[in-house]
Amino acid sequence: MGVLTIRRAKLEDAAALSQIANGLSHFYMADAQLPVPTWLQQSFTEEGYRQRLAEPAFIHDVAVIDGHVAGFIATRNNDYLYNLFVAQAYHGQGIAKRLWQHVLQRWQQQAVQPATVSLRSSLFAVPVYSRFGFVKVGQVGEHEGVAFQPMALALKQSLTEERL
Repeated sequence: MGVLTIRRAKLEDAAALSQIANGLSHFYMADAQLPVPTWLQQSFTEEGYRQRLAEPAFIHDVAVIDGHVAGFIATRNNDYLYNLFVAQAYHGQGIAKRLWQHVLQRWQQQAVQPATVSLRSSLFAVPVYSRFGFVKVGQVGEHEGVAFQPMALALKQSLTEERL
């Protein structure tokens, strides 16, 4: 693996984000043989990513290796982990962990760290989120063949409250 850098995503990254998300679509489905539902396909289009990149509620950061986007993380409203995807060729190299640590550091620096972060994990990614400290907060859900596990992570409020 080359040198990994993390930076804020740009509108020009939308095609790469779409490509990564679509390349992992078989991991979201309860049955990999099922077609990806239209609503999810639309969410993962280049235009879908352009729209979210332009929305203030969403913050996207990308992991870049040798000039190529290898993965990305997107948060919504600083308390919901919307996407955390790493291209399959880069799985198992610590990129997801680095992206998550980047978000935690940004929240700490900006003093916007939420009390709790929630997400809907693909069943494939539950072990990754568990290693980050997330816990299951309900039953596995399914919508049109897309299986997900609700998860949450309680974070410390602030450095000030830690001292009390």
